[in-house]
Amino acid sequence: MEKISFLCDKEITDILKMKIEKTHNKCVLRIIKIEEHAEYKDMSNITVEYADPWLLIGLGEEIAISRLVKRGIL
Repeated sequence: MEKISFLCDKEITDILKMKIEKTHNKCVLRIIKIEEHAEYKDMSNITVEYADPWLLIGLGEEIAISRLVKRGIL
């Protein structure tokens, strides 16, 4: 499995964490750690392990949808 880290809004981090834990098997996608970003207080640094790069595209979709829902667009 490969590792990658990315920044995410703190408000969306909990939603994303819940979706990863409930919808993905730990053998294909799992959270390694979630940390506060040192410079940006409203951001989290998330590190995940993934087996298939297409799962990262799905994560990006989940983040985009969560932002739209938060803003009341969807």
